[in-house]
Amino acid sequence: MFYNLSVMLESVRDKVLSGERLSRSDAVALFQSNDIFSIGRMASAVSEAKNGREAYFIVNRHINPTNICVNRCKFCAFSRSKGEEGAFELTIDDILSRLAKSFNAAYPITEVHIVGGLHPDWPLAHYLSLLATIKEKYPSIAIKAFTAVEIDHMSRISGFSLDETLEALKRSGLDLMPGGGAEIFAEETRHKLCPEKISGSRWLEIMEAAHKAGIKTNATML
Repeated sequence: MFYNLSVMLESVRDKVLSGERLSRSDAVALFQSNDIFSIGRMASAVSEAKNGREAYFIVNRHINPTNICVNRCKFCAFSRSKGEEGAFELTIDDILSRLAKSFNAAYPITEVHIVGGLHPDWPLAHYLSLLATIKEKYPSIAIKAFTAVEIDHMSRISGFSLDETLEALKRSGLDLMPGGGAEIFAEETRHKLCPEKISGSRWLEIMEAAHKAGIKTNATML
C-alpha cells in the first residue's frame, strides 16, 4: 500500500497504521512534506479503519440572508453597505421559500448552511427567530449557521456574553457552525487582509466556547 515513503514520514506512517495518536512534531512533518500520495494513503487507511469502504454525503442548501456588512475585508467582493447598489436582505419568509424549493427537489436537503454579512440593524432576536422558524418547519434538517465573526457581532449588539449568545442560538435550533472567518491567524497578515474582522485569538476563543456548548465547528480559509 505504501511505497517510496520518505524517511520523515516513516514514523508517522507507523503510528497511523497502529492507531497511535500523532504528536505536534508529526503534524509539522505532514505539513512540510510534499509527498501527497503517501499522505493520502495514510488518510485513506484511517478512513477505511473507521468507515470501511462506505462514503457519506450531505445534501446542503447554502443561503446568504444578507450581504449588508459593517466590515470591508480586502478579499471580499460580497459585502455591501445598506442602500448601496447590489445590497440585499432576505426576510425569514424568503428563506423558508428557498428551503421549500429544496425539499421539493429529487434529493431533499439534509442540512441548511446560513452565513451572511454583519447587518448593522438586525438584533439577536432576528437570528433566534430565523433558527426557531426553520427548526419548527423542518425539524429533520441540521442547521449549520453563523461564523465566529457573526457570533461575535451578535454578542456585541445584544450585550450578551459569548456563552449566553451561543446558548440562546443553540436553544433556538443551531446545530453546527461553519468555519468562515478563520482565514490567517498570523496577526500581521490578518491585519492587512481584514483589519476590521475579529482577531485570530478571538476566533479561537469563540470556537472553543462553541465546542463546550456542544456545537460542532470547522475552519475555513477564504
